[in-house]
Amino acid sequence: MIDYIGKKMIVDTRSSDGGAYFEKDYFEWRSRNTLRSDLTIRIKYSDVKEVRIIRGRKKRVEVYLNDGTVHYFWLYKAATFAQFINAGKEALTHKEEIKGPTPISDEDLERLSKLSGLHKDGVLSEEEFQNQKEEILNKYR
Repeated sequence: MIDYIGKKMIVDTRSSDGGAYFEKDYFEWRSRNTLRSDLTIRIKYSDVKEVRIIRGRKKRVEVYLNDGTVHYFWLYKAATFAQFINAGKEALTHKEEIKGPTPISDEDLERLSKLSGLHKDGVLSEEEFQNQKEEILNKYR
């Protein structure tokens, strides 16, 4: 995976020139124009649906978000810019895969054990046991 965290690039938008800064969970574009210093665009990698590169003298990168918004960025190193964004998205996906399922709490393990005992002793029917067991396990799916 490409190391994107902490990287900076000079990038222009329709309204101003500025720079892009890549962080762990998002990237941010900030204007260099002192008259527009309040202009900032922060995009979470989890919100990015697609990244497209449009060829031209100065390439344009189109960043499509899940909510239908599109942001346009102009720069010479468009492929690198797109790679950084995609690396951020990939890191989020990888983090979710590593995380895995939530472990069952001690309290719920104890409840399952008690339910199993009650079922074996004939206090709970098979249907009652399965319903209560599913209720507990559904919290972890």
